[in-house]
Amino acid sequence: LSVSKKLGEKKPQLFELDGPESLGSCLRIVGCVDDAPDLSEHDIQWYRVSPEDGKKEMIS
Repeated sequence: LSVSKKLGEKKPQLFELDGPESLGSCLRIVGCVDDAPDLSEHDIQWYRVSPEDGKKEMIS
């Protein structure tokens, strides 16, 4: 979600999250365009961001 915010509104979104955004659910990163980079060889780190102060907490 933060990736789409950083890219801005004018740039195309390369990926989106698919699945319910609730505790214990599984989310998939899905390419939105045909030439989206392959993420299968990369590590993904998830963070929980507090809406009050914006602090990041790593999800392991």
